[in-house]
Amino acid sequence: MEDMKVTATGYDFGPAHAAMQRYVDGNLLSGFSSAVLVGRDLVDVKCIGRADKEAQIPLRVDHIFRVFSNTKLITSCAALLLFEDGRFQLDDPIAQFIPQLANRRVLRPGATSLDQTEPAVASKRRPLITSTRRAKTSVATEYSHDVPG
Repeated sequence: MEDMKVTATGYDFGPAHAAMQRYVDGNLLSGFSSAVLVGRDLVDVKCIGRADKEAQIPLRVDHIFRVFSNTKLITSCAALLLFEDGRFQLDDPIAQFIPQLANRRVLRPGATSLDQTEPAVASKRRPLITSTRRAKTSVATEYSHDVPG
């Protein structure tokens, strides 16, 4: 596949390739495919093992995979590309990009019903962009009434 040509050199992926091979040799995986980019430059691409073990079809770079449960992975990669382009800083408030998150409310301490709220007050740990990468409860982590997690 012509699109998958390595465009940068000077990296040693031998140890990673050896680890991938061990997974295949140990029958933990039938095949392993990886691509590594630095910025937008492809610096490594490797396929080891089989796409179809029973039919002995080798894994190739043009095989198509179903991708499940990778929302955070894909979103993080997209965010890192935007960060590298200088489109945002890690300490930018998330409301700058998602205005609907600007006027959040939290339950008051000791609240006994959902209508007992107060405006969420930013804590000293302000950077919400950084928080959103770290936790499932990311919206709450910026505020003084933190949700554990």
